[in-house]
Amino acid sequence: MDPGVIVISSGSTATGDPPRSGDTRTVSHPFTGSPVAFRIRIWAVTAPSLQYGRIHDCIHPHGKKAGYVCDGNYLPLLDDILALGPDGLYIESTSMDPAEFMRRAGPDMIYLLKSDARNVDHGTPEDVWEEVRRIRRLHEEYPGIIMYRGGNRKPECVQAFDEACRELLVYG
Repeated sequence: MDPGVIVISSGSTATGDPPRSGDTRTVSHPFTGSPVAFRIRIWAVTAPSLQYGRIHDCIHPHGKKAGYVCDGNYLPLLDDILALGPDGLYIESTSMDPAEFMRRAGPDMIYLLKSDARNVDHGTPEDVWEEVRRIRRLHEEYPGIIMYRGGNRKPECVQAFDEACRELLVYG
C-alpha cells in the first residue's frame, strides 16, 4: 500500500529512520509548550538527529506529501514547522483558532481540521452549526480542508454536526 503521505508528528513513537518512497512513517519529538524551551532544548537536539530536512528531501521528489500532526496549540511554533516544508497541517480547533492558524500558514496547505469538541460535548446544536458555518467561510479561502468531528457526548450535537456538514460542506 502506498498512501502517498508521510506524517511527521509530535507525541507519537519515532522510528528515527529516514523514510523511503511509499513508506508511511511517523517521526516524533515531544512538545514542551514553551516555544523558547522547545527551540533550545528539543528542536536543536532532535531535529538534526531525526533529519527533518532530509525527510522532506526524500518525500517530495517521489511525489509524496508530508503532513505535520500535533495535538494542542502549536501556533507559537508554526513558523519553525513551516520552515520544514510540510504540505499539510493538523488543527485541533479546541486548542487554537483555525482562522488565525490558516492565515499564518497560507492557502496552499492541506488542513486536517478537528472540530471543537466543546461544541459537540457541551454545546448546543446551534453552536455546532455556527462552527460549521465558520469552517464553510474559511473553506472559500482555504480549499484544502479535510474536517472531522471532535467529541461525541451529546447525540443531538453529533446529529447537528452530520447535518451541517452535509448541507454546508458536501459539494455535489
